[in-house]
Amino acid sequence: MSSHNQIPDDQTIERVVFEVLRECWGPPLCDWFNGRFINKPEREPQKTDRIIGDVWGDGDDAGYFALEVEKRLGIVIPPAEWEIVSTVQDMIDLFKRYRDRAV
Repeated sequence: MSSHNQIPDDQTIERVVFEVLRECWGPPLCDWFNGRFINKPEREPQKTDRIIGDVWGDGDDAGYFALEVEKRLGIVIPPAEWEIVSTVQDMIDLFKRYRDRAV
């Protein structure tokens, strides 16, 4: 998404979530090379995937993922709101609810 205080539409939110998900899937390995070329999903991520469990093993990795999506969309989500997120669809819905806060 480009800057200039543009509010992302539904398709942009979904596209960015899945772009970051594909780029960052799974826990990082030893270095950039391993993280980019070895640690890749064996299937396409789904909206029903659980953020912690199916995608990442712990909340730290999921947190970095969420921060990267926030940065790319320009939408800041209050920390307490993340407690209700368990699936990729939950994350997409949360960004849609807060889209009017795009910076």
